[in-house]
Amino acid sequence: MQQPPQEGMIVNGVPVDANGQPLNTKPPRVRRPARRSRIGARLAIGIVVVAVLGALKLFGIIGNPSVNSFYTISHADYNAFDVTNNNAPAPTETDNFPSQTSDLAVYFSVDSADAGHTKYQLTLYNKSGVMHKYDSHVLDHDKISIADDIGPGDPLPNGSYRLDLSIDGKVASSHTFTVGS
Repeated sequence: MQQPPQEGMIVNGVPVDANGQPLNTKPPRVRRPARRSRIGARLAIGIVVVAVLGALKLFGIIGNPSVNSFYTISHADYNAFDVTNNNAPAPTETDNFPSQTSDLAVYFSVDSADAGHTKYQLTLYNKSGVMHKYDSHVLDHDKISIADDIGPGDPLPNGSYRLDLSIDGKVASSHTFTVGS
């Protein structure tokens, strides 16, 4: 006569429970997600962000600023320019200034700048070369119109001048004007 199975009894080479059902002697298999360090994950995310930004710059979607307008304006037009109104008309271009003027300003508009990173700088030349290099400034919007007072303080001697607008260290536009005559 055969005995009823007891827990732990081996039947046909397999341990069984009190009901004769095979016992699962192996722990259940659990698939765990791959463990990455936080530093590794952050590094991977950083690489992806840099690659995406690089591609956007490469294809001119961002960070490839273009200058739409660049010219000299009178100091009166500089004072009248409404920087708070995006729909305000651009100031009137002035290419001829009175003798011994010191009231000089410039207007320019830029598209597709990398806001907070793109820098601009103005350089004034006379017939002898660089007369004044102005401090560089960071553009705080990707699309911006700027009127900048660049009067050197002392009156400019009569003659022809060139003004260069550099964006991120490269001359993006030049404008010539005269003082006197």
